[in-house]
Amino acid sequence: MTDLPPPGPPPWTPPPLPPISGRLGPPWERDGPWLTRFIETARDVLLDPVRAFRSMRREGGLQAPLTFAAIGVLVGAVATAVYDALLSGMVAGPAVPGYGTLPMFGSGFGTMALLIITPVVALLFMFAGAGIYHLLLMLFDGARQPFETTFRVVAYASGSTAILQAVPICGALVGAIWSLVATIIGLAQAHEIPLGKAVAAVLVPLAVCCFFMVALVLLFGLSLLALAGMA
Repeated sequence: MTDLPPPGPPPWTPPPLPPISGRLGPPWERDGPWLTRFIETARDVLLDPVRAFRSMRREGGLQAPLTFAAIGVLVGAVATAVYDALLSGMVAGPAVPGYGTLPMFGSGFGTMALLIITPVVALLFMFAGAGIYHLLLMLFDGARQPFETTFRVVAYASGSTAILQAVPICGALVGAIWSLVATIIGLAQAHEIPLGKAVAAVLVPLAVCCFFMVALVLLFGLSLLALAGMA
């Protein structure tokens, strides 16, 4: 009986492909229960934005960041509506006999409309804000990646900080400030640019808005003084 040849080496299998741009992406874009992925992504952005945006994919579609931002904004809107309802109930006067259900119906209808409209308006503002940031990044020679990258940063930063509205009294203010901070850090990490260029891209529009608001207030005050002097 002839001897069989020794078995050869196992067939070569190629290694798995690396993630896009060497970035794993936030937990939201991985497998697992959606609530767990949302909480982990928001936690990373709120507590360690450098690491969160350093691992964020620069491309991969807008659906994932859009959905994340919509959920975060909706959570914040629900929390705001609940606090408003509680506050209205505390300060409301006695109900008028025969008309007590009308204010409640109107308030409930307005709350539902607010919960529907708020995420839509917020997403539109995110697109507009991301467009302005990206335009200024191009102006400051800091747009190293496409617009999608900038929008992804804005969406994940806004969606994560929107849930801070659930914190009574100071949550909205803290969320607004940290949204700016997270966006600045995210743009610097995603576009791989100096932090100063990201700061300029985010704060220049805010400074321009503040300037025009102050100018309008001064103009209105001067107009009132002029009218008072003519009287």
